Amino acid sequence: MPDADEPIACIGSFVAALRAGAVDTESAAIELNLVGTSARARTTLQEFRPERVKSAAFVQALDIVDELTRLSPARIKSLHYILLAKGFRWKGSLPGSSARLVLIDTKSLQRIQRFHLTAHLHFDARSTTESSVDAMPAAIETATGFRFNRDASLTRFSPGDAGRATAEELFVTALTWRELVAAVGRRVRETVALEGIRHLKTSYQALSGEFAPSPSGKADRIHFGRVAAAQIKQHFPQFKPCAEPGDGKLFEMPLSEDPRLTFSIDKRARAYSRKFAAALGLALAMPRFAPTPDRPMHLAVNLFEFFGIGPLPMQWTYSTAAELEEALQSCSQLLTQVLAKFEPAALAMREAYRRRVDEFQGPRHWSAREAHAVALPLAREYAVDAALIRWAPCSYPKHFRLGLS
Repeated sequence: MPDADEPIACIGSFVAALRAGAVDTESAAIELNLVGTSARARTTLQEFRPERVKSAAFVQALDIVDELTRLSPARIKSLHYILLAKGFRWKGSLPGSSARLVLIDTKSLQRIQRFHLTAHLHFDARSTTESSVDAMPAAIETATGFRFNRDASLTRFSPGDAGRATAEELFVTALTWRELVAAVGRRVRETVALEGIRHLKTSYQALSGEFAPSPSGKADRIHFGRVAAAQIKQHFPQFKPCAEPGDGKLFEMPLSEDPRLTFSIDKRARAYSRKFAAALGLALAMPRFAPTPDRPMHLAVNLFEFFGIGPLPMQWTYSTAAELEEALQSCSQLLTQVLAKFEPAALAMREAYRRRVDEFQGPRHWSAREAHAVALPLAREYAVDAALIRWAPCSYPKHFRLGLS
């Protein structure tokens, strides 16, 4: 990556990488998003006309992006950029694979490194041990000089796969999980109260925790991960950290051979946020649910659903390191109380897949009118002016989705 603060050099790298390593396909496309608020920026946008990219073929769209590097320094620095190339293939890759190249401008966040250029490779394989998983990245590196690291994989199950859960088994497992959450919630609300918990706020009140500036006007750096890990080690030594994609910190403890009890401390927008949430869950590692033992099927619920609070749960906020420690301590105390009710009940999930749909109460079919009559009062518990804005058929016959606003 060239100088991280020079737009011309970074956009030039984006264009050069595609010209050197991309193979055009029918689905290849480039998205160019330019944003500017100054008078110079607005004039530049009007004259440059970035909307030209939408109707251009991949190669012609790349030429349009390259025109940015020929703008004057003052004009190009007045803009923010998001560049995305998608649907093409890297040279050396097999047919059926796809690629993405993303250039993100973090100018508004005032990061030390303003631009981030990231290349992605996506392809299907029968398993993570198949030869193409290692052979294709090696072939691309030889052809282009780009080296790819394995980041994540997604396994798809088919109904006919031997030993895998059927559609009904998956459905009743989810129903049993919701049934368990409701039952544990009733017991929790009988003995646990939320009054007096330090630094706990509603979602609306927690909006102030999005960004907490210091007197200098910039957010003081607080190492959330280190402080949280120390608190969790102190209060929950039986839980061990485990890998989880996304923004959260996931910890787990075996309940038996299967499942595993989990909880997470989730801090969104890590760089500058001053709020976090907590969730409890179960990781089902048995072969019928998980492709491998280290990639279980995860069922999770926000901690405050046990208190009947949703869909906007409560969160802890803080502005200093001392307040963060207090917030994590109060979070740990609440988690301990809920875990005492949740852990013994969770053992029932081991046999949940053996149940049948007919065991669960409730209607099997609803009309749109019946669903609207049930959904609207629930929505108005959180927004008194909620109203129907749309209903749309689903891909399954006699199914539909409601949209409320």
